[in-house]
Amino acid sequence: MKEEENIPPNGGGNLSENGLRRPRSYRLLVRSLGQLLMIQKRDDAIIKKFTENSFLSKTIGFCVSIEHAEYMSEKFNDAGFQAVAIHSKNESSKSNLSVKQRNSLLDDFRNNKYQIAFTVNMFNEGVDFPDVSTVLMLRPTDSLTIF
Repeated sequence: MKEEENIPPNGGGNLSENGLRRPRSYRLLVRSLGQLLMIQKRDDAIIKKFTENSFLSKTIGFCVSIEHAEYMSEKFNDAGFQAVAIHSKNESSKSNLSVKQRNSLLDDFRNNKYQIAFTVNMFNEGVDFPDVSTVLMLRPTDSLTIF
């Protein structure tokens, strides 16, 4: 990636008014956001707050990318939770999750094998998980509907 395509973690020259460089494509923006959001100190704070407030609740975590969803699933599993990343595979992803595997993971989540499902652009609309009581918004959004 060229320097002007990165979102710098510590700022730098030639920034937009919100402090982010303007990437040339959405894919670069998502990759850069994912890199900014995958920070140990942030992860620790998220897990701490979750443990304090929602320790036993069924949860969906909304992530910025497939890699971010897999990363957060790993972090929560390492912290002792039953977490899974559920997403749709795309050509730019390094994931090998098939439709059959994804549907199996969805069934496992519905049947309480997993407490937390981390996802990206899958559960935004038209899904019903009546037993989910906690949502982790781990990605930026401009949607007023979400809030």
